[in-house]
Amino acid sequence: MSRKPDFVVIGAQKAASTFVQFCLSDHPDIWMPHGETTYFEDPDYGLAPPDYFDRLFRGRPEKIVGIKRPQYIGRSEVPSRICRDLPDAKLIAVLRDPVDRVVSAYYHYIRGGFLPVADPEAGLTKLLDGDQALLSAYPRSWEVLEFGLYHKHLQNFGPFFERGRIHVLLQEEITGDPVRISADLYRFLQVDDSVLPKRTSSRPQAVIYNTRRLALLRRMALLTSRYNADKTRSYGAKNAIARGVQIGYSLFDAAVLARVWPSARPTLSPRLRARLADFYRSDVEGLSLLINRNLSHWLPC
Repeated sequence: MSRKPDFVVIGAQKAASTFVQFCLSDHPDIWMPHGETTYFEDPDYGLAPPDYFDRLFRGRPEKIVGIKRPQYIGRSEVPSRICRDLPDAKLIAVLRDPVDRVVSAYYHYIRGGFLPVADPEAGLTKLLDGDQALLSAYPRSWEVLEFGLYHKHLQNFGPFFERGRIHVLLQEEITGDPVRISADLYRFLQVDDSVLPKRTSSRPQAVIYNTRRLALLRRMALLTSRYNADKTRSYGAKNAIARGVQIGYSLFDAAVLARVWPSARPTLSPRLRARLADFYRSDVEGLSLLINRNLSHWLPC
């Protein structure tokens, strides 16, 4: 019998989707593969074998199975494919104040080698200005701003909203009461909501803001990871030795460099914060109507 995902965590990036994945995986009736599943993106969608999901979920005894990919919320080619291929699935979206999210995403992309090391005042200003030299040299840099336009992209999953098959969470709700939010997720997926997840205090994708540490981590990633031809995607460590080096350096960073160069979230200048707020304002207003939530606290006047 053919098996497909019962649910998809579609994002957003740097909004606690990995935390949600951990809590879901802690439930005995739920199984998710480790990491992210890129199946619905280009070029993967056209290259995957017809029995891709059968292979992925083969032998899993759990009641329901699912996948996660934070980029799905912002990739234009994805919604129509999920709507067509998984019409009976459920979707989970985790959203975050878009200005706070864009700062975390900016540093995350630097660490992965998808942006140069630069102060956010300079780097984010270039992105807002549509700097063509930056966009050309770093072809994924457009995602940093784009993936925070939640309403623009979520409305393309319209059939799931119409059938009540999408569950929208806010990151601040997870931070405030992760146990309650986990129970809400379990009820949405129709599994036992009395189960207590084990990893509610974890921060699986904590962002490093210190630019000295980031520069070293970025260099390590570029030296030890495999990338595609245009360097828009990392495929992880080149080999087992490279993976060991990555793990060892991450441990050194956490144990030593974190003490020498602590990571403190930067404070944006009022001008840059205002520009980012203006960039997202109309989208947040549309999102408020789409999900019937008051989000005025995200972008105060």
